[in-house]
Amino acid sequence: MKPVSRFILAILAVLMLSACGSTPTRYLTFTIRAQNSEIWMLDTSNDKLLNLSNKSSDDFWQTWAPDGRYLAFTSDRSGNLDIWILDTQKEVVFNYTNNPEDEGWPAWSPDGKYLAYASNREGTYDIWRMNSDGSNRVNLTPGDGDDGLPAWSPDSQRIVFSSNRNGNYDLYIASVNGGELEQITSDEADDIMPAWSPDGKKIAFVSKRDGNSEIYLYDIASKGVTNLTKNPYNDETPAWYPDGSRILFVSERFDNQWDVYSMKPDGSEVRRLTHDELQEFHPMWRP
Repeated sequence: MKPVSRFILAILAVLMLSACGSTPTRYLTFTIRAQNSEIWMLDTSNDKLLNLSNKSSDDFWQTWAPDGRYLAFTSDRSGNLDIWILDTQKEVVFNYTNNPEDEGWPAWSPDGKYLAYASNREGTYDIWRMNSDGSNRVNLTPGDGDDGLPAWSPDSQRIVFSSNRNGNYDLYIASVNGGELEQITSDEADDIMPAWSPDGKKIAFVSKRDGNSEIYLYDIASKGVTNLTKNPYNDETPAWYPDGSRILFVSERFDNQWDVYSMKPDGSEVRRLTHDELQEFHPMWRP
């Protein structure tokens, strides 16, 4: 286990002191791609930008534990892709999967019991589930094709993910206990990056079915699909506000510069949240 730098410790001290008075939409985390990918946090109360990973490696695709203490993320700092965890109380970063094969793209279950992630330890990328302490690792989607980008249902009983097991990438749902998969989208374009709404009724995702990357909404009851962004620029990585009132995403609609935006679940009231020359991806709120 590697201790975090003094710089990161100073950041964590500030975050821990302010956590009691914070709201679920104060600290915005995202990946910034420059010479390498790093995970940053923006304090929206004062616009202070803080580097949480601060390494020369590529660190990306982060997920917070529901209590806001742990941050799991994908990193190649050990030579291949593994899941690493930042413990904000013990002030350490450590390799959680430590496997010679690639493992990453973690998603913490809303009840805090599990981490879902993608691993190619059996030859192709499958969706795996492990307990939050790293034990009981189970392959939920064995079979042909590559599976990735898992996201949990709000009751922590199902996982939606993207898979090309039938040719192109479509969205599927797996049970937390494994078993038969349910395919929920089928289109010639790839459907990727799903995000389940807090009320469990809808799934936001990314697709190029209109020619460029757009944010779509899948209605679980009606099985209908709606394009939320409808513009000629690329929009990606949707993530819901904790109360379901808005959706975070990134877009290159301004000078081909990737920034963080938010919108209502019907695609209205688009707001730009970051204004800089950095390339930002995969935004989410810290619990």
